[in-house]
Amino acid sequence: MTDRRRAETSSLTPWEREERARKAARARWDQNPYERTAATKPARDARWQQFLDQVDPEGRLEPYVRERRAYEAQRRYLQELGQQRRRPPQD
Repeated sequence: MTDRRRAETSSLTPWEREERARKAARARWDQNPYERTAATKPARDARWQQFLDQVDPEGRLEPYVRERRAYEAQRRYLQELGQQRRRPPQD
């Protein structure tokens, strides 16, 4: 990032930075909505690998067992995220 660009973004309020980022994301995705899936595939694959490694770090399970356990670990993780979101903020 150039010094000029850093100065521009540092003078923005958090709301303005968020709006700028939102506009940039929309500009990216409005070109080709199918690109979104391709763009996020590496992150989704890496996260899935984390679930696989979590349930079978040594890779000893049968593939179908490993996949099923990873699927359940992923569901548990997403459920926990949902619960955190619904929980009232702690003061």
